Amino acid sequence: MGSCRAAIGRPEIATLGFRSMLVAIGGVIAATLAWAALRCALVRLLPHAASGRAWDVIVRALTGFLMLYFAGATTPRLLGR
Repeated sequence: MGSCRAAIGRPEIATLGFRSMLVAIGGVIAATLAWAALRCALVRLLPHAASGRAWDVIVRALTGFLMLYFAGATTPRLLGR
């Protein structure tokens, strides 16, 4: 959901036309599926390490840092800088 929210806040995508919006939507879906596949693969390959509280905290932290990166990259464009 976070990656979808990040893409929604990009008004410049709407000005590029319908095809560009479809490409952007496809990119968001592909990135979300890739992140989910990575998480599933790690759980499958490292079942003991991926079953505790530390795993949950690490995955949530990495997801949060990724969202902060996108927010930081988008903010200057939204402010016109």
